[in-house]
Amino acid sequence: MDIDEMGGSTLESMASAVENASVVLVCVSQKYKESPNCRSEAEYTFQLHKDIIPLMMDHKYRPDGWLGFIVGSKFWIDFSEKYKLDSSSDKLAKELGNRGKIASQENYRSSRD
Repeated sequence: MDIDEMGGSTLESMASAVENASVVLVCVSQKYKESPNCRSEAEYTFQLHKDIIPLMMDHKYRPDGWLGFIVGSKFWIDFSEKYKLDSSSDKLAKELGNRGKIASQENYRSSRD
């Protein structure tokens, strides 16, 4: 979530973003776990039973505590290695497509070209 573009209360903006989302991407890292705002966002997402796709941002970190509870055994995508960025982006597009969140992976690819 881009907090630089939020107006008004950060929590209100985050809540509105979650409420209006079909799926929430959680960028999993130790810093994410330590952020009170990220925790609020993730817990609210979980409470509303929204789809969550964890994006692993640090190959050394595995979710634990409250974040481990929310992420659990969900399908996650590895975004921790720069050289895997294209394949990780393709996996994300496919997963969003499988969940009906984008029209098709082909549309996604052609928009990137």
